Amino acid sequence: MKKIEYNGEIYYYYNNKFVDSTFIEVDSQLKKELAKILFSEQDFKTYKEKELLTFIKETKQAEAFSVCKDACLFGLDGDFSFNFKKVILPILTSTLRNLKQSSLAIEKCSKYTLDEKYVSVPLCTSLASAYCDVGNYEKAFQYANLGYAIQGGGLGYNSELSLVYMRIKKESNIKVDFID
Repeated sequence: MKKIEYNGEIYYYYNNKFVDSTFIEVDSQLKKELAKILFSEQDFKTYKEKELLTFIKETKQAEAFSVCKDACLFGLDGDFSFNFKKVILPILTSTLRNLKQSSLAIEKCSKYTLDEKYVSVPLCTSLASAYCDVGNYEKAFQYANLGYAIQGGGLGYNSELSLVYMRIKKESNIKVDFID
């Protein structure tokens, strides 16, 4: 449990949640402020790969998106393993989308899809969503189809990929027959 002082009040980071002194979870806006304070104090550039991955996942879950972005970019540029980079690519894409930086997500992550060993369903799904954000539904459909092929078909009800297909169908003229 980590203690945070903010605006004269005491808060705690406990079980991946921010709570007040009575252990009631705080609202979303306060959560973002507390996450920024807590995670900005940590020097993730000194972390080993496993620690950095834990930190990235934790900051994403806590919605400390700016810190998560910085840690992901550091990880991509650093001397870390292929598996590490494959795991953080969709996290980076999602984080940048949350920061309303979909174009940057596309720029930073789509180049990794040129090497098929980095391609994953989560990365394709996140990139498809980013392309929807910028209004490029053709490219979004292309990435959604790639993710669909990788997972071997079958969308499942309300999977992230099926939701991207529904968005493409709703917002564009692209024919997506297999989505009701």
